[in-house]
Order: sequence, then C-alpha cells, then structure tokens
Amino acid sequence: MSVFGKVAFEEILVKDYKRDTMFYVSNIRGNVDKVNLAVGRFKIDDLFMVNPYLSVKIYENDTISNLDIFINKFSTKKDTTKTKKDIGVISTGVNVKNLTFNYSDFRPKRKQNFELTDLDLVVRNIVANRKNISFSIDELKFDASNKFKLKNLVGDFVYSPTYIQINNLQILSEKSNIKSDLKITYPSLHHLIKKSPDVKLDFVIHPSTVSLQEMNYFVPFTNSKDNVRLSMKAKGNVDRMKVSEFKMRTAKNTEINARMDLYNILSKNKFDFNLKLYRLSSNYNDLIGILPRKLHKSLPPLVSRLGDFNLTGDVKFKYKYLKTNMDFKTDIGELVSDIEIEIKDSIQNANYRGEVKVRDFDLNKFFENNNLGLAELDVNIKGKGFTIETLDSYIDGNITTLYFNNYKYHNIKVKGNVEDKLFKGGISVNDENLAVSFDGLVDLRSDIPKYDFEAHIDKADLV
Repeated sequence: MSVFGKVAFEEILVKDYKRDTMFYVSNIRGNVDKVNLAVGRFKIDDLFMVNPYLSVKIYENDTISNLDIFINKFSTKKDTTKTKKDIGVISTGVNVKNLTFNYSDFRPKRKQNFELTDLDLVVRNIVANRKNISFSIDELKFDASNKFKLKNLVGDFVYSPTYIQINNLQILSEKSNIKSDLKITYPSLHHLIKKSPDVKLDFVIHPSTVSLQEMNYFVPFTNSKDNVRLSMKAKGNVDRMKVSEFKMRTAKNTEINARMDLYNILSKNKFDFNLKLYRLSSNYNDLIGILPRKLHKSLPPLVSRLGDFNLTGDVKFKYKYLKTNMDFKTDIGELVSDIEIEIKDSIQNANYRGEVKVRDFDLNKFFENNNLGLAELDVNIKGKGFTIETLDSYIDGNITTLYFNNYKYHNIKVKGNVEDKLFKGGISVNDENLAVSFDGLVDLRSDIPKYDFEAHIDKADLV
C-alpha cells in the first residue's frame, strides 16, 4: 500500500475446507480514499480485479456450499454486553475482467454443474454494511456452459441475507432485450439455489423482446426458435405463480392477452394451470410452436382445420384433466364449447363430454367431406378421440340448419353415435319440404353416402 492510498495484491488464493481452490485472483488494484476506524467506515475507489476464479461447491455429504461454510467461519456469537459498530464499506467502482465462475453440486440426487466464463463486470456506487449490500451494475457479460451468451446486463441491486431486489434491470443477449423490475425473498441463499417453495418472486417484465430459443437454455420450454414481444406481471413461488397480466405477440401475428395461475412449475408430471383468455389470435401451427412442450398433447390436431382463429374463454388444466369454456371465431365459422377432457396417452385418444354450439360453421372443411356444408347446431357430446380415425362420440341435440348433399335442411333433432364417419342412431327432420324421422345408419366414408334405416315420412318435397 503506497502513501497515496493505492493498494495492490497479487496471486491471492483461498481454499475451502477440503483444500480445493475456492477463490483465486492474479491481481487486485485499488485506492483507499478514506478510512475512519472510529465509526468503522472506509472508502475504496476504483477496485480492479484481473482473471479471478470462483468455485462454489456443495460436496456429497454437505447441505450448504463451501462458500457458506467459509463465511460462517467468520461468524461470532452475539455479544450482548457491547454495541457493535456497523462496519461499512463504500466504493465508487469495481471492475472485474475475465472472471470464471463454477457451481457444482455433488450430492447424488442433485448432481449438476454450471460454469460462466469470460465474465466482465463493472459495478459502481457500492455501499455495504451489516444489513445489506447495494450497488449498480453498468456492465455484465459472460458465456455460459449451456451455450447462452449474455451481451450485457445493467440494473440497480440490493442484496441482503433474506432478499434480492433489482430495479431498472435490462438484459441484453444475442436475441433478447428484456426490461424488468423484481424482488426475490428467501430464508437463505441455500433455499434460493435449490429452488425451494420458500423462495418468493415478485416481478414485472416491461414490454420486451424475448427469444424462446434462449429460454430453452435454462428450462426446456418450447420447440420454437422465434422471438416474441412480451410484457407481464407475476407473483408467487414454484408451487404457485399468479400471473395477473400476460401479453405476448409473435412475428407470425399470434397474440395472447391473458391472466393465469401456474402450479408446480418445475414438476414434470404435476404442472397445472388456470387460464383466463381475454384474447388469443393464432392458428394451430403457430400455437403448437410456442406452447410449452408439456401442453403439446393437449391441443387436438383437428384445431388445424379451423384456420386462423380468435379465442376467448377459460381453461383449467390439471395433469391429465382439461376443462374449457371457449368462444372460437374462425376462418370456417364460430364455435362455442364447454368441454371436459380426460387425456390418456395423447389427446387423440382422450375422453370428453360437454356442449358444443356452432354457427355458420363449414363442416365440409372441418370433416373434409364434400357432402357437408354450413351448419348451425347445439349438441351435447360424450365420447373419445379427436381425429377422424379415433372419433367415437355420442351426440344429442338440435341442428338448426345443415347443408347436406346439395340441400339446406332446417329443424333437425339428432341422437346417436358417430364413429369413423359413420352415424348410427335416430334423426328427425321438420323442414318446410321434409318431415321425416328415421332410426338407422348413415355411412359417409365414401363420396356417395350409404343409408340403412327405417323411416317414417310425413312430407317429402325436395324437387
């Protein structure tokens, strides 16, 4: 240390209790600007570290990290006879160049390793005392071992033993530009690392660009490589996250405006959610691309035949159970549904029951059958299967209008079973040109319909 307050250290090495390297730095330089031992405060200007290395480990038989153990060595029992001074450190800035950070967990059921390299950090306005540390980051960039590259991060931070608060946060990566404010509370840093339910998160994402591909570096989420415009407000933990606002738009013009409750977010088999959709504009291909992989089996392939659609309503998903109350406005007509679905191995073989209403709905395009046309109907359904090959459903209801075989019928009541383009059951028609009731079978599997039924005809004038 020079008489002018300049300090320099070289080759600093700190080992953990197993004598493995925990911290190393080749060079530290700085200026001690002010020292006031009477009040326990000192100020350091322009602290500069070159090539530091930090290795945080949780060994196989430990419950806390080597860093926690090291810090705890400096803890002393509370002295009730004296009032301790609140030692404070103030620094105008810290510059870290080319840091390598490694985190390893060697416990058998939690093994993981994560590394950051080429990390550059510029921090200013550092104030540290017994209660917390506050600082502002002007620059943070690194390359992660999972191939994620952070180009820059800035924000105003407060860190304490029980919470982290970050205001004016901006994260810039190769494909994302995220602006946020957040607060994380936790009993200890160990709870934060192991993603405990005791960790509480409260955050806002201001209008931002988010890469779905980059999200997969951290949590396997979606197959999409698209960027989306996103804003949201959320509060909760890994057991329940309440999203009070969620707005998203893709480059392909999918738009979502919703609120939701998410449950068991990190679970592979117990992920549940309640969703309130104010607006969902999309199509099957775009939607299946951005949906979480866990939900791919919940979207019936028949949705692809709706074309572009606007959707409002409510969705409740609980493991293999899905309840929907939806209003679809689509390229082929309007559809309102109140359906409960039990998903087995896939949505194609799911069981369901509920009510479906359609208006000006093109059955030709939906069922790919030229004998059918526009329809307006209100039916109750119960059955299984969401493809033509697996469809086996009982229907009971009223068809107000139905274009069939080059004629528009009115006032039809239907009750029976539909399976693989076969209808077996009863139909009664009270049309101005046709009054008939029959019980039997209609086969639409070929271009020319086949009939096998007993009929009672009161009127028939279709010429």
